[in-house]
Amino acid sequence: MQCKISDCFNCPYPDCINDTPPKEKTEKAKEYEKVWSKKRRKECAEKGICTRCFKRPATKGFKTCNECRVRTSRQRKECYRAATDCTPRFLFDGINLCSRCGKRPPMKGHKICEQCYSRNKSPFPLKNNQNKAFREEIDGFWNGYKK
Repeated sequence: MQCKISDCFNCPYPDCINDTPPKEKTEKAKEYEKVWSKKRRKECAEKGICTRCFKRPATKGFKTCNECRVRTSRQRKECYRAATDCTPRFLFDGINLCSRCGKRPPMKGHKICEQCYSRNKSPFPLKNNQNKAFREEIDGFWNGYKK
């Protein structure tokens, strides 16, 4: 059988090798691969080689190289932004929108919009008398401590 991948959609053969689903690994094979990869990472860590790419020497104090750490950091940030629907900060340059959500214009004299500002305010605001009494108590403590 002379099967070509480029002709797979027009393939005349009913038992085409490209139609078969990929084989799934057995539990035994998965376990072997898990043990083997742990062993390889441990050996590389002892030799001082990066445990992610297995190519470059690991940075002092780490098990990975700089390139791999930068790459994983970038990937984690992208996943976090996608999960939280957060706009990256570099997209805000030259645009006058809220620096937190990036959706609404900011309040006058602030960098964030009214909704973000109200969300960030303390849910338990203290009264002025309590704040004043607390401030005097702290100031008295530190003034007495300095003498």
